[in-house]
Amino acid sequence: MAAKTFSDFTIKYGEFPDLLFTNSNNGDEFCDATSFIESRDCVDSCSVADFMKVCKLWIDAVCKTYSLDPDKIAVIAPNGHVLIDSSLALLFVSYIDTEFCVYVYERMADLLISGIILSDTTLALMAKDRLTKEVLLNLIDK
Repeated sequence: MAAKTFSDFTIKYGEFPDLLFTNSNNGDEFCDATSFIESRDCVDSCSVADFMKVCKLWIDAVCKTYSLDPDKIAVIAPNGHVLIDSSLALLFVSYIDTEFCVYVYERMADLLISGIILSDTTLALMAKDRLTKEVLLNLIDK
C-alpha cells in the first residue's frame, strides 16, 4: 500500500484560521489537530489522545453516521503532526475551546426556536452593508 501524502493546508472556516485542512492522496479530508493545539497554546492541557478518550461517545456516533473506520480517523502526517478526520473538526474545536461549544449550542437553540440562524460575523457584515455609520454608532451608544 502506498504511503499517504497530503495536499497543501487550507483554511476551511474563516472563524478558525488556525484550524488547517488537507486532503490525503486518496481523497480523505483531515484537519491538523497538532497545529491547532499549538496555536491555542494548550499543549500542556490538551492532546488528541485525550480528545479521543473524552469525546469517545460523540466520535463513535460520527464514525457510525459516516461509516468511518475508527482506526483511520487519526493519522500521522509526514511532519509528525496528528491529523484527524475533518468530520471531527468542530467537535475537536469544542474540546479545545469549551466556550465555542456553548456558542454552538446557543445557535442550535436559536435554530430550533426560530428556524434560522446567522453567525455573529454574518450579522455584523449585514449590518455594516445595510446601515449607515451614524445608525451603527447610535446602536453602539444605546
